[in-house]
Formats: sequence, C-alpha cells, structure tokens
Amino acid sequence: VIKDIARQTRTEIECPVKGGKPEFVISGTSMCVEAAAACIEAKVFQASGKMTWQMESWFAHETIEIYVPPDRVGFVVGNMGQVISSIAAQTSTIIISPKKGHEPVFVVS
Repeated sequence: VIKDIARQTRTEIECPVKGGKPEFVISGTSMCVEAAAACIEAKVFQASGKMTWQMESWFAHETIEIYVPPDRVGFVVGNMGQVISSIAAQTSTIIISPKKGHEPVFVVS
C-alpha cells in the first residue's frame, strides 16, 4: 500500500520500523508530500474507522458523503485506485473510499 501511495504521489516514503516510533518520513515536493500524507491518513481511517487529529482539521472544512451504487464502486475507484486518486488530485480534495463489504459511501472533503 505504501509503495502504491509513493508511486501515485511521486514521493519517497520511509516506513516506521516495527517496535519503533510510528512515523513515516515522506520526501518530495511540498504538494506531493501533502498528498502522500493525506493518503496515509485516509488508509489509517479506513483501517481503524477513527480520524486522526490532522484528519479532524481537514474535515473542519466542508465534507460531503456520496453514495455510489455497490455495482459501480469499482468504476469510481478504478484499477489500483487510479480513478479516485485522479479525481482527488484534479479537485484538490481528500476522498476516503468505502471498505469492501461496508456501505458504499465516499467521504469527500
């Protein structure tokens, strides 16, 4: 997942060492680093269902939920998340995709 985020955001990401401090080191242009950090935060949210303090500040802006018919979620996400990543980049938004098996609602901020 982290390799995919690094590739999609054109950054280099160093992962935390098991048992060490849970911090990622992200290198690249400031815009790309912000995008990578947002992707990692979104994955944390997807995995835990809890927002981090940084995500709460992002969601202090306007946030909407978009329902997508279950049979269309794959088209919106695209192969390896390429479509949804492109939409987020083009619209300067953070988009959290639904987990498989959960309600097909995308959160856009």
